[in-house]
Amino acid sequence: MALVKADLPLTKYTVPQVIVDIVEKEIKIHNGDTFYGLYNTGFPERPWASGNRLLLNTNQKYTINSYVIDIESGHVTNLKFIDGSQTVADVYGDTVLAVQSNYFMPDKLVIGKLPRAGSESLISWTDLTATTDLSGPENCFYVYLDLSASSVSDTVRSFNAIYVGPNERTEKYVPLIVWPHDGPHCAFANFWMMEVILFARFGFGILFINYRGSIGSGQSSVEFLLGKIGRSDVADCITAIDKALETLPCLDPYNLALFGGSYGGFLVTHLSGQYPERFNSVVAHNPIIDMASMNLMSHIPDWCYVEVGVEYTQRGKIDNDILIAMRKASPIVHAHKVKAPTLLQIGTKDLRVPSHQGTEYYLRLKANGVHTRMNLYDGDHSLGIASNEDDIVISLLWIMKHEADNFVNGVHRLNLA
Repeated sequence: MALVKADLPLTKYTVPQVIVDIVEKEIKIHNGDTFYGLYNTGFPERPWASGNRLLLNTNQKYTINSYVIDIESGHVTNLKFIDGSQTVADVYGDTVLAVQSNYFMPDKLVIGKLPRAGSESLISWTDLTATTDLSGPENCFYVYLDLSASSVSDTVRSFNAIYVGPNERTEKYVPLIVWPHDGPHCAFANFWMMEVILFARFGFGILFINYRGSIGSGQSSVEFLLGKIGRSDVADCITAIDKALETLPCLDPYNLALFGGSYGGFLVTHLSGQYPERFNSVVAHNPIIDMASMNLMSHIPDWCYVEVGVEYTQRGKIDNDILIAMRKASPIVHAHKVKAPTLLQIGTKDLRVPSHQGTEYYLRLKANGVHTRMNLYDGDHSLGIASNEDDIVISLLWIMKHEADNFVNGVHRLNLA
């Protein structure tokens, strides 16, 4: 996004003045920090401090950061938090309330007094709530992985991933859950997630992948994916997996599971079809399986067009080439090659990715002899109600059940540690 301002009242002659422009790749801001642009979909209810300074939060690569923007000078200043993500919740005068967290620290409220203009980065935070000590992740850590696509001809090559999990000394010991995000134009960030603690306590590592097309890395990266879905994003996932296995010797290359929802489900079903020998199990909730049929019933038909690189329109006669492009970009074309046991979690009230997507995939996997299961829920796209969230345990049990060589004398090897 770009941040602009204009004098009131607005008229047809009003020309907004750009304060912070769209960032194609990266720029330098106050104090020499690197800035990748604005991706916020809103502001705090009270975002203003003295001196016409606006506070907001936005994704930046693998974190969510809070910024102060002086709308007179255009200066952008990062209110740094070095150990995870930080979001401003409220501003009153120059008093700022914020939330800090990371994968191993639940949300913590902090408060600070914003210094004068030009010195905002010197803000000092005071804890309002205590940090909770969690049992389970004592031997765990997270690491940011800056990655590059192998194709030197691509206009955008850089992307990133985050590994979270055990820091074992034993080589090839830790099973890995590969988790690409949904969207596709959003991003994973280092903040509190219940699933991280759950998976870590059972000895799993997680690889969160921000493939090209993710926000937080410049507009060029966001737009790069259009017309390349099912190809460049899949290639990025493989690159991220290979780099994680190379960088972290504790990971077991023969115990890889796939986990994702919506567009993340699109990617994990692509991966299991395009690389059938690499993965032991798949969990996909409300996955996009066939864009050609999805666009007929989804409440976002325009999404299906734009992501395959064409303009959305209902004018004129039907263009079969567009439908074919949607089909070719979809995981359904690789379903006959899948070998990994697959668990589908489907919301029957999903308007975004209608439940027929999961049903179509389930029937095709069954017909091709793949061990598969489909759980139907009285829920929408997010499957966010508590009873559905509880089924995250079923996801974990499915992955554990289908690990390679996961039992020693009848005892699950993760329980031997």
